[in-house]
Amino acid sequence: MQAAAIVVSAIVPGGDALVKVTELVSELHGSKPMFESLLKHLQEVAPRLGKIINSTVSTEQKAVQQYQELVTNLQTLLEHHLKRNFVLRAVAYWSSLKDEVQQFKTQLDQVKDLMDLDREINILANFEQQQQLSQQASDAQAMDIAALRILIESQPAEFAQLIKRERVTVADLSDLKNEIKTNGAAYTEEDARTLRTVLESACAALDVKLPHISKWYLPTGDIIYDDDDPFSTNESELRALYTGTIILGSKVTVKPVRTSDNPDDVKQFNEHARMWHELRHPHVLPLYGANNSSDPLLLVLGRAELGNFRDYLATHRHRIWSLFLDAARGLAYLHKNNIIHNNLKCNNLLVTAEGVGVVSDFLFAFVRTSSAMSVKPQAPSYHWKAPEHFDPKHPNGRVESDVYALGMCLFEAFTGSTPYSDVDEDTAIERIRSGQLPTVPSGVNVPTEAADLIKSMCARQFQQREKLHNVIGTLERLAARECARNGLAQCDCASPSCSACHRSVRQQPANSGRSYMTRSDTT
Repeated sequence: MQAAAIVVSAIVPGGDALVKVTELVSELHGSKPMFESLLKHLQEVAPRLGKIINSTVSTEQKAVQQYQELVTNLQTLLEHHLKRNFVLRAVAYWSSLKDEVQQFKTQLDQVKDLMDLDREINILANFEQQQQLSQQASDAQAMDIAALRILIESQPAEFAQLIKRERVTVADLSDLKNEIKTNGAAYTEEDARTLRTVLESACAALDVKLPHISKWYLPTGDIIYDDDDPFSTNESELRALYTGTIILGSKVTVKPVRTSDNPDDVKQFNEHARMWHELRHPHVLPLYGANNSSDPLLLVLGRAELGNFRDYLATHRHRIWSLFLDAARGLAYLHKNNIIHNNLKCNNLLVTAEGVGVVSDFLFAFVRTSSAMSVKPQAPSYHWKAPEHFDPKHPNGRVESDVYALGMCLFEAFTGSTPYSDVDEDTAIERIRSGQLPTVPSGVNVPTEAADLIKSMCARQFQQREKLHNVIGTLERLAARECARNGLAQCDCASPSCSACHRSVRQQPANSGRSYMTRSDTT
């Protein structure tokens, strides 16, 4: 296999990665048969790809590109798998690992389809491969668990030393506890008993007590980071955000949180993770899960690849009403679930890869403002705060306070300026408390309908502010008009196909030099 991979590396994009994949597969143990089968099929396709590498046929170009991505992603998965300590490799993730291998095989079948290989043969072979894959995973898992059982029964002291030597962590054991809780029924009675013994013996060796495993718990092993090993650096070098994917492919943003010895902080972290994880709405950034056993603690969020409202709207002004309608709907959902955002600003209103607006960065205020827990502590943002926030009797605000802040976000989006940024903090707070709205920068024109809406949302007395459902009604009307106007609007992206705007391009005659687009979405 090694020789075949070396030949492929010279003729196919991704060939160097295939050589590396071959080396990594040779280092595997229990999972080796699964990956050897996949590797064999990858190598069988490679010579045909070498013949079409310079093809101008779009389907063949796509086949080469998808093959390259497949091999690169497989290399990443194998490197991630081999870094796991022996406990996790032996007893956890077999189900998800099997699913990953099957997904790679499905993607390879798609490459074969693009190359116009025999589809009927592929379908039959794929069915047989699935059966074989399930059997290989079951056999390997049973073998590894049996080896652990023998080690614990015959050499318990050696097992305890092995736990320490392999640097098994509390997070690793919590992941194992989660595996037993989540997938325990899939094991034989004897294997399930062995897993519980492994967990008890490992906890005793490390002298630790594991936390309760909640519904929102996400194992650290389920995250594959875009960076090779993001937490191998010194704690002082931690970043505020990391990117990666979770098992089966969802792209995520991972926010690290420094651990705390304060039981109240831990309790709040768990409660806020529960609250966010339970939320399900198209205009609220999802929390896929969190890990309260790792160091640092982790929040695993959906990824908004097109950035925040302020940056995005600087070049996509034609979508301002549609995006704020998304944000208002997300905010209304939070209020329906008794959650006050309390931190609204354009930086916390995000745009997904599909061009959808989502609300983010609510909850966890105790983390954001803590120099002990936050990787990047934030001072309270007064620029978007409603007057009542400066009243000691109502420091946490109310639903009307969020309406005010959303109005300030509109001001920020239309002017490109932070509210009250032209004056110092004391003057700004004085103006906010007196009900004086921020000054529009010189030379900036805010449309009348925007100015009127901002004014109604930012009344000094919260009782006099426009209700959020009325704001949504106004935004629906403005967004509908915006969509109609955008039927023939030129995009600032200057692209023949603007996925960022979620729109399709209608080309004008060549001599016009302009590209116009028609909307393919409504909100």
